[in-house]
Amino acid sequence: MTGPREPLLERIFERAARAAGGGRLHPLEILSAVERTCVASVRDGVVANRVAISFSPRDFTVYEPTFPQLRREIRALLDGLERRQAYRRMGRRLLIFGKSSDTPEGQVSVIAYFADTDHRPAPTRRPTVTERIRLHSGVAIVLRDGTRIPLDHTPFTVGRSSANDFVLLNPTVSGEHARIVHTANGFVIEDQGSRNGVVAGGTRQERVWLAPGRHVWLGDVELWIEGGG
Repeated sequence: MTGPREPLLERIFERAARAAGGGRLHPLEILSAVERTCVASVRDGVVANRVAISFSPRDFTVYEPTFPQLRREIRALLDGLERRQAYRRMGRRLLIFGKSSDTPEGQVSVIAYFADTDHRPAPTRRPTVTERIRLHSGVAIVLRDGTRIPLDHTPFTVGRSSANDFVLLNPTVSGEHARIVHTANGFVIEDQGSRNGVVAGGTRQERVWLAPGRHVWLGDVELWIEGGG
């Protein structure tokens, strides 16, 4: 991960930290975390194409001006990794920078997961009209094993098929299992005609309001959301 551009990125980080009254992050730590996470995501030679990097709220504010350069460095790093290891991707790569109160200052949290960002046909069960996309920040889908997926927009689809926003490779999850929408009362998860349904409180339901702390099951997968209020 060495190269002539790294000193420039370090200088940009240092300037951002000085302007904000101090900061402890080093860009190489971020690049290393991204590389480790992406390598760990590889399945059958395919590397995850959606990478989410979470900062503490303060670090996000401090280093936000560096994100354009950091994004370029991460892309160059992952391009080189894919060439060297002959990794394949199932779609266009997407890098997401976010903030989380669960991330300590001076550290970053990185997750990598699979999503088909190039080909996302609408299933016939969904409305044929174009739906308005809502953008969100500070909201995450959380799984029992600790996996955190940024819920950065709605509608947000979940299922085993690569056409979903979040791909759950679990045999009890249907190809197009559920989707999360945002309403005036908060986030709602809707069953999309799946085999095992959406279960909350031991009961299969068509729509479940994702109130804080409410857990739902898609097949054997337990999930909930945090940060949605």
